[in-house]
Amino acid sequence: AAFQRDEILFRRGFEAALGGAARGRTWDESLGTLRARHGADADTQAFRRGWERGKRYYEELGHGPGLRKSA
Repeated sequence: AAFQRDEILFRRGFEAALGGAARGRTWDESLGTLRARHGADADTQAFRRGWERGKRYYEELGHGPGLRKSA
């Protein structure tokens, strides 16, 4: 039961990181918006782990800070 709950929260966090409101923002910058949209879920460890993984995934696709444009 705990795994299923954590999996759902992780997935919600992952998807939230891919949303327009969170792109290019840090966790601290996004937290107010995340709490408004996801309530208490945003304060769980599983949600945050999912959000951080989603952010890394987005950056690995070639988006985010510190990336160069190629000519």
